[in-house]
Amino acid sequence: MDVQNFRDLCDEVSSNQYDSCISTNECYERIKEYCAGKGWNIRKDCVSLRKHLIFEHINSSKEIRPYFDFFSIVWDASNFEVKSKFNATNEDWLNVLKLCWQARESSHYFHSTYDHLGLSNKLVDFSYAWKKLILRGVKYSRVKDDYYISEESFGVIEEIIDDYISRVGGVRCLDFTFRMLSGIYDTNQERYLLYRKTTQGMDVIEPEYPWGYIIALSVKNVEKKGRDSSVVAIETYKSFIEFLKDIVTTFEIQPYVVWESIYVDPERIIHFLQENVLYDNLISFFQFKSVYALEILDYLSQCHDDMSATSYGVSLKKIFSVAKQLIISSDNLNLKEIHPLELKENARVSMRNLLICINKIFKPDSNQKLSFPPSSEQIDHVLKPVVELNGREIILPSCITSLAILNATIKQISFPNNKFNNAIDSKIGKYLERFLIERFENSGIKVYSGDFISLDRKTSGDCDLFIASPKANYIFELKKKSLTRKAMSGEDFSLIRDLGDSVMRSQSQCAKIEYVLLTDNQLTLKDDRGEHLIKYNGMPVQKISVSLNDFGALQDKTVFNTILRLSTQTVFSSTDPVIDLSLVNWRKYLKIFMDYNSLLEPLRNDNVPAFIDNSFMSLPQLMTILDGCCNVESFDKEYGFSRTISYSTRDFYKEYSEKRKLLN
Repeated sequence: MDVQNFRDLCDEVSSNQYDSCISTNECYERIKEYCAGKGWNIRKDCVSLRKHLIFEHINSSKEIRPYFDFFSIVWDASNFEVKSKFNATNEDWLNVLKLCWQARESSHYFHSTYDHLGLSNKLVDFSYAWKKLILRGVKYSRVKDDYYISEESFGVIEEIIDDYISRVGGVRCLDFTFRMLSGIYDTNQERYLLYRKTTQGMDVIEPEYPWGYIIALSVKNVEKKGRDSSVVAIETYKSFIEFLKDIVTTFEIQPYVVWESIYVDPERIIHFLQENVLYDNLISFFQFKSVYALEILDYLSQCHDDMSATSYGVSLKKIFSVAKQLIISSDNLNLKEIHPLELKENARVSMRNLLICINKIFKPDSNQKLSFPPSSEQIDHVLKPVVELNGREIILPSCITSLAILNATIKQISFPNNKFNNAIDSKIGKYLERFLIERFENSGIKVYSGDFISLDRKTSGDCDLFIASPKANYIFELKKKSLTRKAMSGEDFSLIRDLGDSVMRSQSQCAKIEYVLLTDNQLTLKDDRGEHLIKYNGMPVQKISVSLNDFGALQDKTVFNTILRLSTQTVFSSTDPVIDLSLVNWRKYLKIFMDYNSLLEPLRNDNVPAFIDNSFMSLPQLMTILDGCCNVESFDKEYGFSRTISYSTRDFYKEYSEKRKLLN
């Protein structure tokens, strides 16, 4: 429904007098009956109407009443499900709007004191953000029901950003940013607790600052000194981050209400994934606890069979040594300058090898191609660990540096001299599996792994980790693959492809293992440590996909459950043969996943909602849980606690922090 056409129809109805008056309840029932009879999903038509009515009221000074009075009744009355598709005519709308008008005396929506914008904070903030941007010369283009920043305004925005940073300076931007974030730093987890703030209707949610984007822009422009005085610079900085907040608010990636991650139309699955990924890269940013990064690097350096191999002429042993010293040198909250002589001594490498490590591995230009829009694939979502500033080397706070160092260092094993070696790369996944097994065993938890085959010899495969406890069976499948740069930027088909190769593949493997366990009432795993027979104990089976790095909200239990549910209701394909070919693996693994789940349905003893026992976690998340475990019973408690209570923050670490407070 076109918004102006809707206004015209409302005007037509309100200009006429109708003798009969009806109650609000009768109005709702008659609208429901009318739409059901037509097979008309009127609520779907209302979604865009709400947005346009508010946007044009704020940006074009168009009246909100009586149009939102009519709209609100229709919205309330349309809280029912109609699966049929029906293209409503003006006559259909007139019939519904007449019912609304007849109920105006009994409906509070038509009262002059009713605040229509009070329950539409997200759209109000969106519209006011646009109003401020329009005053700065930014133009929008409307595509169907959405408003986008016009391409002709990209240059305008870049000029505004460049002017701000030239006035504040790159280093001061970073310094101000980490000072502002210091209040949400958790010393136990060694990270800034950035999370989604949502409401069930009582709290007022406000737009978030895009800290990830701010940090990325500051690193790109770190050489810019800033021409404003210290006193003026802080006010300029505040104006700068307000401007970026307005920009990102127009992207509509921030959830305001808890239910936005639960009730998602299958047709919106791509948008749902994009919104979550972009939030985690623009508003939030990825981090890694330094002690965990050091623990993983220590393990890899001990188990890799060729630490004498070189990358850029430096042995892996020396590269790892420099990497660990950089992490140790970093500060929890502040930027820190590193001193080559001191670093050389601590890492026990020559100055020549140290400089090669810094310049070739840890300090390539970061975000030099970053421009507007920030969702372009040119963003370095994981920042380089070392930044050059006027001939000096600085590193960012520990949680950012540790992640960057870890990724850059592991890359030297499989990408020596920036050339991919698939044979070596395949070893890293095995190393990480072994690392996780030992991490569990160090917490007193017995772990099984290895190849399996069903009793009828028809189903076979391998299981990364299996744990049997008094309360559950845990299947872990680890895939170290992270999202590629295109996927991290929100490119739709790249995102689906990468999720297929990682999480959907691992979930299909978990489903296969569960099928053999429940069908045979046992599972035999064989590895280099021997053969292990596991009897099915009748307990629920937890299927856990494990990644090396965090995937943000995609690893939240509610979001992940929604992704799996929507995936089973959606077919991804493309008329472009190249794109369609990239989706083959997604479709293949999804089919395996769905086929095994269909076979498992009559075998499961528990009557629980679909996918409630499916999880997606990262290695550092599991390490966080294991830090509080001393046996399998305590793991049951810690894992169960992480799954049964939610604060709707969509961030594992914030959730974990809040839950620890409950226990303490």
